[in-house]
Amino acid sequence: MTSIAQTNASTQINPELSAKLQSQLEALLNKLCELRWICDSAMLGWDINKDSEYFMERVRNIQPLTYINMGRQGLTDPTCIYVGSLVTRVLTLKGMIGFDEKFSLGCLQDSVPQYLETINKISAEACELLESLQNPPAPAPATDEPETVVEQPQPYVEPVKPARRGLSDRVIETIRQMEALANATPEQWERLERLVRTYKVYANALEGVQRFHEKHPSSELEEFFSKRPAQSQEPTETVEDIDDVSDHAVGAAPAADLSNLYIMKLRKRSTKGEEKQRSYLGTAYMASSYVCTKSVAIFINSLLEELRVNHDTLRFYLHMLNASTVHTYHHENYFVPVCRDFIADKCPGAKEGKKSLIAAGLLECQEDYIPGEKSKRYRVPFEIQERIIDLTINDLLSEDIELQSDRYDLMKQRRAKDAPRSQYTLDGQKITDSHHGHIEFNSNTTNVFPKVLLCKQLKAYRAKYKDMPENTLEERIAKLRAREWFVSAFSAYKAGTLDAGAISLPNGMAMIKPAYAPQKSGRITMYRGGFQNLPRELQDVAFYWTEYRNFDMVAAQSKIAYQLLKEDGLESAWLKNYIDDPNAKKVHAAACFPDADTDARVKTFKDCLHAYLMGAAVTAPSDKLRIEWETAWKVKFIDRKPVRPSALRDIVFGLYNTCSGAWEAFVRWYNHCIPLIKDISAWHKHINLAVAGKVNAPTWLVRNSVQKSQLDKNLGKPSCRNKMGNTDPIDGLKGGNLIREVVPFLLQGAEARFITEAEVISEEYGISISLNMHDGFIALVDDDTNLEGKLLEISSKASERSGVVGCLAEKPFKEPKLLFETDPYI
Repeated sequence: MTSIAQTNASTQINPELSAKLQSQLEALLNKLCELRWICDSAMLGWDINKDSEYFMERVRNIQPLTYINMGRQGLTDPTCIYVGSLVTRVLTLKGMIGFDEKFSLGCLQDSVPQYLETINKISAEACELLESLQNPPAPAPATDEPETVVEQPQPYVEPVKPARRGLSDRVIETIRQMEALANATPEQWERLERLVRTYKVYANALEGVQRFHEKHPSSELEEFFSKRPAQSQEPTETVEDIDDVSDHAVGAAPAADLSNLYIMKLRKRSTKGEEKQRSYLGTAYMASSYVCTKSVAIFINSLLEELRVNHDTLRFYLHMLNASTVHTYHHENYFVPVCRDFIADKCPGAKEGKKSLIAAGLLECQEDYIPGEKSKRYRVPFEIQERIIDLTINDLLSEDIELQSDRYDLMKQRRAKDAPRSQYTLDGQKITDSHHGHIEFNSNTTNVFPKVLLCKQLKAYRAKYKDMPENTLEERIAKLRAREWFVSAFSAYKAGTLDAGAISLPNGMAMIKPAYAPQKSGRITMYRGGFQNLPRELQDVAFYWTEYRNFDMVAAQSKIAYQLLKEDGLESAWLKNYIDDPNAKKVHAAACFPDADTDARVKTFKDCLHAYLMGAAVTAPSDKLRIEWETAWKVKFIDRKPVRPSALRDIVFGLYNTCSGAWEAFVRWYNHCIPLIKDISAWHKHINLAVAGKVNAPTWLVRNSVQKSQLDKNLGKPSCRNKMGNTDPIDGLKGGNLIREVVPFLLQGAEARFITEAEVISEEYGISISLNMHDGFIALVDDDTNLEGKLLEISSKASERSGVVGCLAEKPFKEPKLLFETDPYI
């Protein structure tokens, strides 16, 4: 009874909150309207100081004051542009508040702090621009020359009272603000204009969702997605029809045909074109689907409805939504590199359509590029990403949503079909038998996880980072990093539930039958990453209270690297000591990162070690390198623009909130690991010499006796073969490019070979595999009696069969701290 009463009390104050917020916004809009009329009069040539009475009469005759067409269309004066941006942002807040109030009783209560934060940000921006007025520069010395009119804004000087007789104090205040806002810097104008474009379309989409929910019950959406209405003359499209659609824009359906209001019609091309395949800078694969929940489907289609986009533009935008949230582009602030050839080959109709997306604020673009080296980069604004995340989490928490039925594929504009299936080809080519068997074995497994519990924890993480302060630069960087972590975590969770075709079970549980795809190294990857990319904190939430056990290959990368060095006739005492000492990672981490807590510094040290073993470049500390780090820090965290990735630098950046702290930590890491760096550098040199034919060929190097190498016509064309039996062409590569291709291919292939054998053998010992996790697996154990002994036997047999020396051990899930337990409103 207590919880029900509390819930009713919270819903009863929603109208009061809405009325209070709306009244504040209404007053702000009235003030902005007066300011806009002042701007209009000034642009028409009226002198406000001299013609105040006429101007006031003009304002009085316009009743009521309207907010229509208050954006920046048709505006040229910078002050008017800024006023338009303020109006647009306020209208956005009005639309969002009204949407939240009508869409969900509890949604407004949860969103009030966010709305207040946005209002405070708008006020803070105005105060920041007003500081130049309150502290004007010293006036220039008086001269005998006559005063001339200049384009630069002048410091505001309080005029004589009679000059503004007839004007109310409120209008005088708006005039003062108008003159102060003219002092905005070009960078501030650019940022404000970008926000205007985003918020304008954003507000229209929210109004569209609101109108839809007012006119249609929730059940009607299912009918719209599942089939065409009987009275429609459009033929029902098949999967083949959807793949090829016209490049011309398809307009919104007429008002009478409400079934197509938010469901775009996709028309078939007259002739089927062949999709080209070539190498691209940046992203190389077009997403084939975009699966989402009901509310997200309405929201995204509403964003694109007014732009009248063609299907290629729709595909390109949905591809950006997929790519902008994955961990791959985490260190580039989620800007996705997309080259011109990719658009021309994969979605030619988006060449012009993406311009309208950028102009509308639905897509952000970094225009700088270098032909053949660097392409343009695109990103969906975080405001849109976060709204999609909120809608998705709310839908998944709803008891009315069934994962197996309430899934919609916006690429095809209809209900999503069954769960994805595993792939058994790589770039259209057949894979090896061992690789095929590894995928087939793991594709026959299932996994049950607490869907609702994970959703609540994700929602709590979002509320936590939203409440983080932003008073100092360090606090802003910490909040930005927390937001990026949250977006990546949600992306992995969505891939493991919605994208994977999870099935809802009673008591807030869900079940998936994972689908896998091959990598060229021999690894297998869950569909769009899935639980393999889920942060360890959320893995603990998902499996700690279940019967699942976590098993890892102990020191996998270090042991395999040491074995590969030995096979090439080299030695590394540092790696040998690291492998033999169980506490080595803690000792090394404390020496390199003493100012961080134990868990964070151990994770950072392991990440740095694995990145270096995988071929990441390491440069000795120098003044030049320090300047490069400082520049990268400024671009990434202050300017918030993409920066060229650097594995070790990005890892260390993730641990510190200041550039100086990160740089000092890197210097400590480098000096501490000099013996390892010498050993690995010798191995890298040996690889280059072997491919160049200057030393004896190692076992992994394969040459074609018929085709000749690009670098040396006296040698056969080289390829690299790893323990999985996969081959990778390396002809024409040398130096760092050769290392970054060969080393990960060898390490991951050896790891995959050991895990492949270990999974099969584990079934014989009553260990049932549930999920493959690259260097280990999550499984159910029938009988854990003498489990350590069983794992030793499994490791011994797997090492013998695979030729890779490894050891399996259980890595228990830790008891997580559920953040939502302490807050009943989450």
